[in-house]
Formats: sequence, C-alpha cells, structure tokens
Amino acid sequence: MKKPEEFKKVTVIGGGFIGYSWGIVFARSGLSVSIYNRKSNTFDTLKDRLKGGLEFLRDEGMIEDYVVQESLDRIVVTDDLEEAVKDTEYIQECLWEDLKLKQDMFVKLTQIIPADVPIGSSCSGLRITDITANVKKHPERCIVAHPTNPPHLIPFMEISGDNASKEIKDLVFNFMEHIGQKPIQCKEVYGYVLNRIQLSLIQEALYVVKEGICSVEAVERAFDGWPWLEMGVYRALRGGRIELRQS
Repeated sequence: MKKPEEFKKVTVIGGGFIGYSWGIVFARSGLSVSIYNRKSNTFDTLKDRLKGGLEFLRDEGMIEDYVVQESLDRIVVTDDLEEAVKDTEYIQECLWEDLKLKQDMFVKLTQIIPADVPIGSSCSGLRITDITANVKKHPERCIVAHPTNPPHLIPFMEISGDNASKEIKDLVFNFMEHIGQKPIQCKEVYGYVLNRIQLSLIQEALYVVKEGICSVEAVERAFDGWPWLEMGVYRALRGGRIELRQS
C-alpha cells in the first residue's frame, strides 16, 4: 500500500466553496494541486479565493506568512479535465450535490486515470453506491470523502463506501490523517454520521422552542454549558457513570 508521505500530486474536481477549500488543505500540506473547473465565474475567481483563504489562515496565526505564496505556487487551475488528472495520485470530487452530474464525472474519471488512483467524493447526502452505478472500470477505488465545511478550517471528515475496497479506504484514511485532517470510517448511510447527529440536535432544538418548553436563549445557553461539545459524547457519558453497551 502506498504510504501517506509518498503522495505528491492531487486533483480537485470543482472549484466552488468546498473545492477551493480542499485545494488549500492539499497545497498547504506541500502537495502539488490541480483544480479543474469549467470556464465560469467560479473559474475566474478561483485564484483570488485561494489567496484570500490562505491569507485568512495566516492572519489567524494558523500558518506562517511564507506558506501563503508557497501554497499558491503549488496550485494549477485548469478547465482541461485530462490535464488536471495527469499524473495525479488522488482525486477529490467537489461538484454540486447532483446525482447525475456526479455519476457522469465518475464515469469520465475512471475511464482516463489508472486503476490504483482513489477517487473521493465530497458528497454530503448521496451514496457513493448510487454515484458509481454506471462505473465499469474499478468502482472499488471510489469512496466518499465527506468533509466538514470548510475543510481548511474544520478538519473532521468521513470516509465511506460499502462496495469500496478496504485497502482504498485505509489508504485515504491514512493520507488524510497525514495532511492534518481528522477522518473517521463509517458505513454507507444517507447523510453519514455528523450530518445525522447535527440534524437530530437541530430538530430537537426547534421542537422545544416551538412547544414553548423554553426560549431560544435558553437553548443557546444549554449548548454553551454542554460538556459533550468539548469532551465527546462517550467520554462525557462515562464521566457521568453511564455505560453504553453494544449489542
């Protein structure tokens, strides 16, 4: 299996909000990055947005000043798909959450890149099984690599794909961890882990206010005093002497 430190070039498909953010993640980690986007306003503004994102990290003390220009020098922006994926070792797809759009792109990508190049989708709700329904060439290297938005500020991410090979999932997991992300692996389920947990919290927060149980301000204060946000759910439960046992 390829070692995380052996990755040299990655490709990002789509230069929107998620795509440009992934570009920053990869470039600041020392990787050569090619970002593909069709000619559009998104394409025209991409370099400025990359520069702005890196300068924000610098201004917040998260990276040194020299990292801004060095990272920008590692990034190539192109509207030529074959040029973008040439010699790439990992692809991060970041297109709109549109099933047909993603399906078509995955078919194209798997037809023009070597069989051992992993392709991760930034999809947040769609299943990779559906996205790769029409893929004939090595669909086992296609996975979900779902970030928390934006990934250059929030490193948590989810790796999934019930039909993907364990080798590919482990490879991408180790690679992401190596470049500073905080990945988990999970089974393939609509919304994946974090979105499902967040949705449950949001629904209950709306419900208790709607039913007059408490005010909006009370809900916000409850979250301010919630130890799980810092400790993690299971550590907090153990601290309160509550044990959850898996059946």
